[in-house]
Amino acid sequence: MKKSSFKCLHLIFLFTLFLLLPSHSLGAEEIKSGKSLKSASTVPEKKLHLSLKDTIIKSLENNLDIAIERYNPEIQETDVTKEKSVFDPLFELSFEKSEEISPSTSRTIQFGGPSSVDTESDTFTSGITQKLTLGTELNLEVENIRNADTFNSFQSEYETNITLNLTQPLLRNFGIDTNKTNIYIAKNNKAISDETFRERVMEILSEVQNTYWELVFRIENLKVKQKSLRLAQDLLERNKIQVEVGTLAPIEIVQAEASIAAREEGVIVAEGEIGDAEDRLKRLLHLTTLADAWNVSIVPTDAPPFDVREISLSGSLEKAFKYRPDYARSKKELENAKIQSKFARNQLLPRVDFVAKGGYNALRGNLGNSVDDISSTRNPLWGLGVEVEIPILNREAKSQNIRRKLELEQAKTTLKNLEQRVIEEVRGAVRQLKTNIKRVHATKVARILAERQLDAEKRKLEVGMSTNFNVLQFQEDLSVAESNDAKAIIDYNKSLVDLDKILGTLLEKNNIVLKKTTI
Repeated sequence: MKKSSFKCLHLIFLFTLFLLLPSHSLGAEEIKSGKSLKSASTVPEKKLHLSLKDTIIKSLENNLDIAIERYNPEIQETDVTKEKSVFDPLFELSFEKSEEISPSTSRTIQFGGPSSVDTESDTFTSGITQKLTLGTELNLEVENIRNADTFNSFQSEYETNITLNLTQPLLRNFGIDTNKTNIYIAKNNKAISDETFRERVMEILSEVQNTYWELVFRIENLKVKQKSLRLAQDLLERNKIQVEVGTLAPIEIVQAEASIAAREEGVIVAEGEIGDAEDRLKRLLHLTTLADAWNVSIVPTDAPPFDVREISLSGSLEKAFKYRPDYARSKKELENAKIQSKFARNQLLPRVDFVAKGGYNALRGNLGNSVDDISSTRNPLWGLGVEVEIPILNREAKSQNIRRKLELEQAKTTLKNLEQRVIEEVRGAVRQLKTNIKRVHATKVARILAERQLDAEKRKLEVGMSTNFNVLQFQEDLSVAESNDAKAIIDYNKSLVDLDKILGTLLEKNNIVLKKTTI
């Protein structure tokens, strides 16, 4: 009896001592299932510590989508230069040598002339053509011609002409805006390409930040699952001691073991979710091109902040209409439609051109004298006139005008539709941000209350006023509350990223300036 009493007292002492041990003294390495849950082959040997700022920098440096999209504005820049080249001066130079044998007239033959005349000509022409933005076309031409024939015993005559020709449209193709239509459109297309590039960078930037915060949450969620597993293991050990001393039925051990098995599964799933989030982030950072990148574990070094941002709906809408790339792009497309419609109306007009020419000519026996005559301005020439062209049906211009009108109305409707979508998206993003702020406060309170409920239920269990089932349930409730608390803060930071993207201010928020080519 003395030995059994001593053994019973010894077990009671051990049970009491175990109850006094704080649960937080158990580290992750003390989890019995730790080795079985994560084998040595799955543990990455290398770790890459990344802050959010480092992640953003790497994503912009290594992302091939950004590298590809960056070429488009520069490509569009070449179109602007191409359209401007219409007004570049053009220098022309030509030389022609010819010979013509023609029969002589009967009168020439009667007077002893040759039966045929052999004529040789050398023509040298040079000139400069220039188109002005008003539609004016200027052409300065210098022509030197040497003529020689058998009738004059191949004596040469030199003809020199210098002429300035001017053509000025008065109706169709008249005006600066009309003649610079393609330049305006090319510049707008360049601006559209800039906005598309900016939008693509923001899409990648938001995806990278949200994936970073998702990885942070998955890591925190694993900690929550591991803590929940430790709590169940602690309860199992207490139950075993109570069963040994005879104060608890053996069936109570089964409940704790079942809960441990379920929570081990939760830890395994959480570890897999961390791997998935890491792989997504590696892909976005293009780390997968590096050797052994899949075996590198990414360790986020930034904790999700909770700095409440005051948001005004009216101010947010104003920013969205000012900074959103898609809205700026749609306005440029509408501007293009207006330019093209205006040009199409101009093409309905008849062609009425004022033409004028002026210059000097000379004809001498040698080239030097001919050039001297031109210099002396002794033989001027001039001419004025009007050229008119009126299409009978003009169906091409009419159909094009109708097409441009329809495209203009379509662009206006598209912009209005986008305005409605912008308002909807901004309202939704602002609402979601405010909701997540409330969620953070609510989940924090829920977590604190869950902790208190579990502590109270454990004390009730110690004095026999509760059951293992209740404690396990409150442990599970605490795990859910802790996970929700972490998720709410992460979702708040994600909603900040989403709001900045919807407002078009994500680059400015991250102090990122995109280089633009000038036009």
